[in-house]
Amino acid sequence: MNLPNLGGAGVSPIFGMVLVIGIFTGLLVILYSAYSAGSSKTEEAKLLASVEKAFIQLKEAVERMENGGHFLVDIKMNAGGWAGGTLAVKPHEPPGGDAYGWLEFVSKNLQLGDLTFIFEGGAVIENGKNGMEMISPPALITISEVEEENVIRWIRLDVHHIQVENYSFQMASNRPKTLRVACTYDNYLVYPETGRPNRTEVTIDLGSRVATETREVWKSYLESLVTTLPMYYRVSLDPSSLTLTVKGFRENSDIADIFYYERLTKITIGMG
Repeated sequence: MNLPNLGGAGVSPIFGMVLVIGIFTGLLVILYSAYSAGSSKTEEAKLLASVEKAFIQLKEAVERMENGGHFLVDIKMNAGGWAGGTLAVKPHEPPGGDAYGWLEFVSKNLQLGDLTFIFEGGAVIENGKNGMEMISPPALITISEVEEENVIRWIRLDVHHIQVENYSFQMASNRPKTLRVACTYDNYLVYPETGRPNRTEVTIDLGSRVATETREVWKSYLESLVTTLPMYYRVSLDPSSLTLTVKGFRENSDIADIFYYERLTKITIGMG
């Protein structure tokens, strides 16, 4: 009597089912990994865009500050549920010196690549894979013309220094944080007291005010500024020392033709 070969008939469907399940599971792992990576990059992009926006908002608000004023700014610190970077304040050194000091956000271990945002001297600077770039220039130097009886006779030069003066701190968080920015000092150091031009020549020295790491991007900013100004303002730049000189209309004259205003704003940045 010949018995049916049950083993041969049963193994093939079972093996096929196991194979299908294995392939399906592998596809799920691949799809989940791709989704997870895509989701992480989306969160990282949101983080970096939010930090850039917050730094520019902070910069624009500081430009309008007066002594005793303050405001709050929200900083997104997280990419999803994990800390996406470190926030730090580096004050000017030595205490009481001319250096601007800065606020920075340094991203860490992002799939999109690490990126740093810096607020220094009223400018927002980005440091990424292509190097440093000033993405929001400061309202540091403004030059305009002054008329008398509809005739341009003088130049007005405004210089606005912004210093971060509090003690340094550093933090990372997996949740958004709020910064409190307060103005501790805001005043004009120089202005035309008589209502008439008060300078024949002005020298603006940024060499001791900006950090070593940012000197090149400040040099680029000053070089770009000089190219946009009329030649008859007689503005020159020493790129090695970051010194800008404005001589005004009159050459070799002891007669002042520059209205010079120099303003200093000091701020502290802490947790709100």
